[in-house]
Amino acid sequence: MFAYQKKRHQLRRHIEHLQRQVEQGRGGAGTREELKDHERKLAAFEYEHLLTTANRLGVDIPTHEEKPSWWSSNSSKGMDFGSATVYWLSDAGEAGLSKLIRQEKRKNVEWWIRTVGSIVGLLTGLLGALIGVIALLKK
Repeated sequence: MFAYQKKRHQLRRHIEHLQRQVEQGRGGAGTREELKDHERKLAAFEYEHLLTTANRLGVDIPTHEEKPSWWSSNSSKGMDFGSATVYWLSDAGEAGLSKLIRQEKRKNVEWWIRTVGSIVGLLTGLLGALIGVIALLKK
């Protein structure tokens, strides 16, 4: 997780630096191309991280048949490439998948809280019973 944050932070800082150069007129066409290239890298990096996180958590990603609004493709209406059609998550799909990931993480945290709470309650009860038995035996 920290490697992801570090890489993302580095890409964002470099993009900000390039944006300042472009705004100040210090960068030419090469700087603009480098800026676009780094913006594409950041978008691809975040997209890949989103899919990796969803797979790691076991989140079911709806297919393009189930949620067509979540997907974009290289084909348009009336022009289908068949098996060569490539699908990727649209902005709405990325937002929806992020929401599914948050819900899955929330479920995991709630499960851990319930489990640890139950164990703590059980241990407290056992400790109380043990203290009671010790007090009874000392009399």
